[in-house]
Amino acid sequence: MQEPCIAKLADQLFMSTASIRRIIMFLNESFQKRGFLFRIHTTPYVHIQGEERQIRFFYCSLFEEIYTPDQLPHYQILSAAIKRYMKLYPPLNKLSVHKQLFLIYYFLISIIRLGKKHRLSDQLKSQPLEMDIDLFFERTKNNVTFCSVMEKNYHFYLTKETASELLRPISQMIHFASVKAPAHEIKKLRNLSQNFYRSLSTDTMLSNQQLNYLYHLISFKKEFLPFLTNSFKQFFVIVLNSDPLILSFYEQALVEENYSFILTNRLLYEELLEELVLLSPALIDRIIPKKKTYTVMILSSQEPKVCFLYKELLTKKFPEIKEIKEYQDSFFDLNYRLINQYDLVLTDFPLDRNQLNTKIIKISNFPAYSFWENIEAILHKQ
Repeated sequence: MQEPCIAKLADQLFMSTASIRRIIMFLNESFQKRGFLFRIHTTPYVHIQGEERQIRFFYCSLFEEIYTPDQLPHYQILSAAIKRYMKLYPPLNKLSVHKQLFLIYYFLISIIRLGKKHRLSDQLKSQPLEMDIDLFFERTKNNVTFCSVMEKNYHFYLTKETASELLRPISQMIHFASVKAPAHEIKKLRNLSQNFYRSLSTDTMLSNQQLNYLYHLISFKKEFLPFLTNSFKQFFVIVLNSDPLILSFYEQALVEENYSFILTNRLLYEELLEELVLLSPALIDRIIPKKKTYTVMILSSQEPKVCFLYKELLTKKFPEIKEIKEYQDSFFDLNYRLINQYDLVLTDFPLDRNQLNTKIIKISNFPAYSFWENIEAILHKQ
């Protein structure tokens, strides 16, 4: 996987070198405006250089936008290695399914970067490490398949040093997921949510568990994934069009509880509002006209709110549906006995059709026109 020179890249894309340089200049300006500590260089070859931790997370976000997990090279080998470690390191099991699958993207990107001798900054290396590096190294060094494939394809050689380089950037993310939010943060988020809901005359009280979830959402999006675009944008537009006051009251609540930094982070700004709406059944009823609510299982590798949105839309649109459940078992060893108990499975995950005796419909992070056609055809047949 050799980085191309600018002339070779221009040939591959059927563009002039001047056009390639203009695109790179535009990208670098965008990176600078958003405060990213890296840029694309063109000599002696086209490569990205800067703060290594940010570069890895940037590529993870980019790959998540382009590829589903099973489309990644060596998906099965990477997931098996992570699964082995999860069995011995309990905090990993507290991550959401979306974050567990994110680890596959992260491992692949980091292995590629480490194989090319890109190392973390000394400052990051000096920070406390929350994960057990020795446990990961001892468990993984005996995984002959993993080690040989990564050495052959990416020149990645597993040592205690490279194990530390691999795990250190995600150590804090995993630590965050395994601890409760500080009491003062829970109080701030409770005040924010109550002020927001009260302004909209909505009787919603969030539990400590829901507030803890919001705290981890803010920490994760702010610290680890500032590079994503909002793939849930359509729902944000629905929220805005439903009631212009929602935005005004939301911003007011942010300022009152000293969350002004969210106003300058567009991704976090949109996603927190979406979560506050989705956590309030009464507010959803104002935005999505409710109808009466057949058995359906949702099996998705996306963030929890994607499953939640499908649940809400389906229960309101199809009174035939009696039950909608989200798949909670292991994604590494799919429970086909459980899956086959449902009349219909909605999934964005690769399933073994030889083990299925139920109907399936492919889904994306927001229901497209073809999804509604497919589900109506199935339900009307029934």
